[in-house]
Amino acid sequence: MLEISTNVVIATYDSAGRFDWWCGRVQQLLCKSGGKRGSYVRTYLPVPFDKAKAVNYKIHCNFYAKSGADGDYTFKYNVDDSAPYHMESVLGLLDLNLPSDEGVYVPRDQQAGWKFDEALKLITPAADSAPHRKRARSTADDEAGGSSGAKKRAQTVTLKRKGGTLGISVDPNNHQITNVVEGGAGDTAGLCVGDFIAEVNGKSTTGGSFGKLLPAAAMAEIRLRLIRVQD
Repeated sequence: MLEISTNVVIATYDSAGRFDWWCGRVQQLLCKSGGKRGSYVRTYLPVPFDKAKAVNYKIHCNFYAKSGADGDYTFKYNVDDSAPYHMESVLGLLDLNLPSDEGVYVPRDQQAGWKFDEALKLITPAADSAPHRKRARSTADDEAGGSSGAKKRAQTVTLKRKGGTLGISVDPNNHQITNVVEGGAGDTAGLCVGDFIAEVNGKSTTGGSFGKLLPAAAMAEIRLRLIRVQD
């Protein structure tokens, strides 16, 4: 759900022209009045994240200063930014723990930094991109180096439930696969223990529940975007 004080992750350029992702706390929500040709007006009503993306809300944020590397980030509030941003530039939501005594925030999902790093690697800014986030387009799966020489590879698999289940167990805190049943749907699709599930049918698992993102229909296709760590 998107509302005032929600933390969002936005793909944008910094003042040096570097394309990166940043975490911002929503201060204002703006929606179109009178349909597509209407003007943007301020709203205080919460809205489902997917709907806000679909109708391209605008948001005003105060941003967190980001520190760290290789998916391991901390944040300090706040960096003022008066510019509005379109929801098409928002990669997802970021749930942060309460701040330390020094005012430092860390993500509740320890793999959130990885996920957004990988998401950023898999988009290419449009040729006419400017500081006000132009829409990005997906590219082919990429491979990125991680800490301690490990490689993190993003890949997408499509599967259906077998016997009413996917045949996997998933850690609810970081969406890492902890068990794969031999001969089950996950095993057949090539899922492995240790894989991180970044998306379900195009929806980010960050800040959400894996189970709730699964379609209700027993025979529905399920598309999982994975992050696999390889030595």
